[in-house]
Amino acid sequence: MRQYPKSLYFSASWHKADRKISLLVAKTFASKGFLLVGDHPIYRDQDHERGLGYPERVADILDDCSGIVVFWPKRESPQTTSPYMFTEPLYASRSGLPIFYIICKRCFD
Repeated sequence: MRQYPKSLYFSASWHKADRKISLLVAKTFASKGFLLVGDHPIYRDQDHERGLGYPERVADILDDCSGIVVFWPKRESPQTTSPYMFTEPLYASRSGLPIFYIICKRCFD
């Protein structure tokens, strides 16, 4: 059993156009008693306090999670999807974590 059994890594788009629906999904899980965690965007352009790179940071966070929620909002083209949205589930899979995908084909008009 992981140290935090109700802790889920939340992989979502925080692009301005997606922020509203991503927050709604996060709040829905939080209202059910889950703690959502993830990599912080500040570390993309700054050094992590322990010197960890992106793969190591995500693996470190996933070590304390019991699963991952991947929320993919609608995109006209896969090329406009953040590369993190593809790699984070792969890291979770390598750790043997359950992956819950939410794919939004039509979120808001």
